Amino acid sequence: MKPEIPPAISTPAESRWVEAELIRSLMRTARNTQLFGLVLIPIFLSVLWSDVTLGALALWSLAAFSIAGARFWIIRVYVRDVLTAGAQAHLEFFRRYRLLWTASALVWGLSTLLFFDRASLQDQFVCWLILSGLAMFSINSLSNHLQTVRRYLDALAGGAIAVMLWRVGVELQFGGPPFQYWIIG
Repeated sequence: MKPEIPPAISTPAESRWVEAELIRSLMRTARNTQLFGLVLIPIFLSVLWSDVTLGALALWSLAAFSIAGARFWIIRVYVRDVLTAGAQAHLEFFRRYRLLWTASALVWGLSTLLFFDRASLQDQFVCWLILSGLAMFSINSLSNHLQTVRRYLDALAGGAIAVMLWRVGVELQFGGPPFQYWIIG
């Protein structure tokens, strides 16, 4: 026989505290992993250097470095103003800046504009490896806050899939090589 254990009573204060602790854990992880995303930008640029125009690389790298800089700034603000504060301060801080992670993912997802069906197959492969590594790393580092990891992965995959659909469906009007269709599917 299994004993019946009544569920714990959850009050709004407890829910806020739990959510704030998840945010605290996410921000602690973000402080430790931010450099990884910054290092990937020059690697990505070096892979695509001979395949993509300088203007496109400059535009994407400006967006990527800007969003990385914004994340560094937000983390500094967090450490300075919120780290030792209570649950309400954590919730307000994250409510204010939560879309920064989604914007970061979107910038990386839109990087497929640079390489999908535009670079050599070898360079496309390396770029896809970088994006998949970034996604895996993000799952591990953002998993403390499930809502954030979902938004991040949705924006990353959504941006990449939108670019592929545009390239195959609109620009090539489904006249490209057949191997592209299984990638989108």
